[in-house]
Amino acid sequence: SLAASAGYKCYLIYNPTTLDLAAFAHRDNTALSLPSGYTYYLYVGWMPTNGSSTLHQILIRGDTGNYKALRSLATGVAGAVTVDTDFDAVSVSGFVPASAIAIHVSLASQSVSIVHPNATGYYNNDSAVPPFLKCVSPGTLAAVMAWITLESTNLYWASNGAAGSLSCRGWRDNVNAG
Repeated sequence: SLAASAGYKCYLIYNPTTLDLAAFAHRDNTALSLPSGYTYYLYVGWMPTNGSSTLHQILIRGDTGNYKALRSLATGVAGAVTVDTDFDAVSVSGFVPASAIAIHVSLASQSVSIVHPNATGYYNNDSAVPPFLKCVSPGTLAAVMAWITLESTNLYWASNGAAGSLSCRGWRDNVNAG
């Protein structure tokens, strides 16, 4: 059975004695232990479960995984969009595999929301070093999407409106498939 709110690494495995090829999944926070006789394996992707132990609906093609529906990372007022050191850290663990090299995000706002791959040196009013991704929409809900190269297991965001939201659309994985 699948665990709730967990991630599973997916492999193709091969038994050279029986010439059997199979698919194999295991929890991504445990050491790989192959079934008896299977000595070759190839990592091909990652599958997360929801709180009910059901797999999220995703599409994996090559090194890219996309959720069928956006998954919320953070919402509401957070940090300060005018102070370059006042961002809220948002963990992406459980939304993307540990081996992910990039995350596809959606940033929505009815005022100002910004997101960065790190917590240093960017803010809303800095024209010399602009925010990585910024959504400005006075009064009307708007959204922007972008790929962000991950520098850690966190993104850093600020929003000055209750309608601000940061969501995960998908990821780019460091896999053998391409």
